Amino acid sequence: MADRHMLTPLQIETDSSDILVLIYEGNDSFSNIILECRALLLQRLGNPQITLRRREQNQVADRLAKEAVKLKENIDFVEWSAPPMFIMKNINVDKKGVTLLGMTCHLHHRIV
Repeated sequence: MADRHMLTPLQIETDSSDILVLIYEGNDSFSNIILECRALLLQRLGNPQITLRRREQNQVADRLAKEAVKLKENIDFVEWSAPPMFIMKNINVDKKGVTLLGMTCHLHHRIV
């Protein structure tokens, strides 16, 4: 989606330190998937910065994930033309730069 809508430069935030380890250090069991992520996704998107953030600090993504679990249909991807109403409160809090809990741990890596 970011590639299709030319949303670069892109910053990726994740609450999974395991994902960062897999992307930057690799893993034999997942080598094909990791190589595809690095080559086709990350480098194509301008080698975006990937930041580790606690779930509590990314309320928008956390709420979207929780709503996705509630969907009755088996849907892999949903793209809205405008933010759904259920997420507006979280977006407004995020715009204000308010962190409700915890601290951010930044891991800035560049894929070469």
